[in-house]
Amino acid sequence: MTDWVEGWKQNETLKHKFTTFILEESPKGVEDSEVTEMLQEGESILQMLQRISGEISAQSNPQDNLKHFEKLNRLFRRGVAPAVENGLFQGHGAHGYNVRVDSNETTDWYGETNRTTGFDYYHGATLNLHCGFAETFCPDPGGKPDDENLFPSRLADLALPHETPNALNMMWHSIGKYIFPWAGKSYEKISARKLSMLLDESDDLADRYPERVQALKTHLASAPHYALVEKNKAHYWDAEGVYAKHLKSGAWDKGMSEEDKAFWENEAVLHWVDGNNIQDKRIIAADPLMRIVDMNYRVPDASLQAISAAGPSPFARQGYIFLGVDDRESILSMNNGDGKKKKVFQFHYRFPMIGGPVPIGYCLDEIVEIADGLYLGQLIYSTALDKPFHSSVDPAEYRYQLFGYFLLLDDTWQYHRLAIGLDTLI
Repeated sequence: MTDWVEGWKQNETLKHKFTTFILEESPKGVEDSEVTEMLQEGESILQMLQRISGEISAQSNPQDNLKHFEKLNRLFRRGVAPAVENGLFQGHGAHGYNVRVDSNETTDWYGETNRTTGFDYYHGATLNLHCGFAETFCPDPGGKPDDENLFPSRLADLALPHETPNALNMMWHSIGKYIFPWAGKSYEKISARKLSMLLDESDDLADRYPERVQALKTHLASAPHYALVEKNKAHYWDAEGVYAKHLKSGAWDKGMSEEDKAFWENEAVLHWVDGNNIQDKRIIAADPLMRIVDMNYRVPDASLQAISAAGPSPFARQGYIFLGVDDRESILSMNNGDGKKKKVFQFHYRFPMIGGPVPIGYCLDEIVEIADGLYLGQLIYSTALDKPFHSSVDPAEYRYQLFGYFLLLDDTWQYHRLAIGLDTLI
C-alpha cells in the first residue's frame, strides 16, 4: 500500500476493515440505534471520526458543553468491550491483537525476575478534550455553577463562568501534543504476585513492600498515592477494600496462603493485564525530568523497541503504568440505561501501589472496540479531588466526569491515520 488516504478502497481486505463496525446493542436501546449512519459514502471509520472531531472543536470552542460530544457518546455506548484471555489482551477483530511477542530480556520486579510475555501495543490519538469540571458542578446546560464549587480552591483562585470556550481542547490541538508526546498504550501479561501487590490496600503496605513504598515516598509527584498508604495505615475508611479478603493472609512473599495465591493466579489469567502508556522519541529530551516525575518511567526492552521500529510509529519510553481489566460496568451514568449497564474495559491508575504523577492518580479510563483493531476510549477523571481513593467507596462519590475521547489503533489503522493527518504534527 502506497496511498493510505484513498488506496485502501481498492483493497477488499482493507476496505472491509476500514468500513465495518464492531458493535453491540446500547444500554439506551433505540436511542443509539443509528450510529452506523454517521459513516458517509467513500470515507473510512477513521475519516468519519476525524470529521466528527472537527465538528466538535468548532462547536465547543465558543461553548464547552458535553452535548457537543453526543455522536461520540452514542458510538461508545455501541462499542464492544475487549477481553482478557489467558492473560492476554484480546479484541474482537480478525486477530484480536496488533502484535503478540515475548521479550528476550529479563526484568526484576522487587525480587521477582521475569520476562515480558504476551506484549501488545496500540498507537494513540486524541479526538477531543472537554473541561469536565463545569459539567460536573452544573449539569444543566442553561445554568451557571456556584463560583465556589467550580474548582477546588487549592487548584485555582479564579472561578470561570459555565459558558466558556473549550480551552482544554484548543490547548491540546495547538501545543499539547508537543508538551507530552503520548504515543499510545501497551499491554502484557501480569504475574499473580505483581497483581496482588498493585491492588493491595492493606494497613501495613510499608511492611509488606518497603522498597515500593519508599519509591512512592521519594517521588514527590506520587504524593497522592503515598497519602493513600498513610490513610490505609490509619484506617481512614470503615469498610475493607474489594480485594482485602484475599490479602489478609499476607503479601505474596510474606505469608500469603495457597488459597489466596490461587485466587490471584486465576485473576491474572482471566481478567487483568499489565499496562503502560508509551511515548515517542520526542520525550527523550525530557528524560531527567520524567524520571523524577514518574517513578515508573523506563526505557522499554530492546526487543520490544525493535518490534515497534518495524511498524509505522516507533515508541521510545514507557511509563504512567496502569492495570487493565475486562468485564466491568461503566462508572459514568451517561453510558448506562435504565436497568442496564454498559460493559467496558477499564484502565486503573488509582490504587496506592500503582504510583505515578499527579494527576494520573485521579484517572480511570474506559475503552470499547468500534472496528477491527480500532478502540474508542473515554478519558475519565474524578472531580472530587478532596476525596481520597479506596475501592470500597461507591464510584459515584468521586463524581467521575468525561474529559474527552481518545483512540487506540493497530499498525494498519496507524498508517491510515498518519496519511490523513488525524491528530498528528503535520
